[in-house]
Amino acid sequence: MGLSEDDIPVKWMLNNVQLEANKQYRMLSEKKSHKLIIQDVDTSQEGEYTALAGHLHSTLCVTKRLKNVEVIETHVATLECEVSHFNVPSTWLKNGVEIEMSEKFSIVVQGKLHQLKIMNSSSEDSAEYTFVCGNDRVSATVTVKSIIITTMVQDVNAQEKDTVTFELNVNYEGIIYKWLKN
Repeated sequence: MGLSEDDIPVKWMLNNVQLEANKQYRMLSEKKSHKLIIQDVDTSQEGEYTALAGHLHSTLCVTKRLKNVEVIETHVATLECEVSHFNVPSTWLKNGVEIEMSEKFSIVVQGKLHQLKIMNSSSEDSAEYTFVCGNDRVSATVTVKSIIITTMVQDVNAQEKDTVTFELNVNYEGIIYKWLKN
């Protein structure tokens, strides 16, 4: 947390209880900059952290909300939101269940920006996704739109040395596809 004046005393709170410096919590103050360092983090340290400086306070919160996303099947769906502080723990949920990093889900943090990327999306990925940070919870819906074949490939009778064209139409442009024989 940065303040406009030098050497202003800051109190750190967890769920409205003042924290004291110990082996779990280190508090650093240097001129206008104040930091709370949480070491060996575990679930007992979950909650809302607040910094109090005189009559001012700074609470961790989500500053840019999630937006609903529509994506075409097989494409990457990206959800993103922004929080008020750097280096904060957060959790992503799908329909209320915590998401683990995998080939399917990529969790990216760049400063205050937090992203969830859903790779190779399919209809099973259509769901409500929630970002949890401190006491803030924000949710958005991901809708995966299916690729539909609108015109099927037709059988073609051809003589040796003829040129043959097969045509297939789908409901979206830019779809990656593969032609297979047999």
